Amino acid sequence: MPPDSEDATFSLSSALRRTGVVVRTGFRSAGPGQASSQWFEREERRHGRRSTLSWTTDKDCPAAASAYRSIDAIELPRLTSPNPEVITVMADGSWYTLERDAYYETDGVVGRIRLGSNVGTSLALWVDSMMAALQPCWTQKRPPSG
Repeated sequence: MPPDSEDATFSLSSALRRTGVVVRTGFRSAGPGQASSQWFEREERRHGRRSTLSWTTDKDCPAAASAYRSIDAIELPRLTSPNPEVITVMADGSWYTLERDAYYETDGVVGRIRLGSNVGTSLALWVDSMMAALQPCWTQKRPPSG
């Protein structure tokens, strides 16, 4: 895993094909007076096993760094109780996830939050835009540490 702090993990997977892509991103601290840099790590999974691993950075992929900043525009779902009268079936659909630290505004306590959705949500649109922005930037060359 690249050095320093991981900020978020997002993914796109196919229900029946058992394939998916998981992207981790975070920030590498810089020296005094220098801006931190952002790294992205992509893990492609086929049949539950990692098949490829690739990387990029904000320096090599400014479009992805720009798209990432819209993360705060993802609409958070409302909590709800299960309805036994509603059955949800997802055939060969896509499943999107995002995992990231979040905090409670009332007292500032930080916790980890995980969102998941099918197509057509702000989460799905954001993940799709990130995948598209990152697509031309992936390389097999791991960014240097530190």
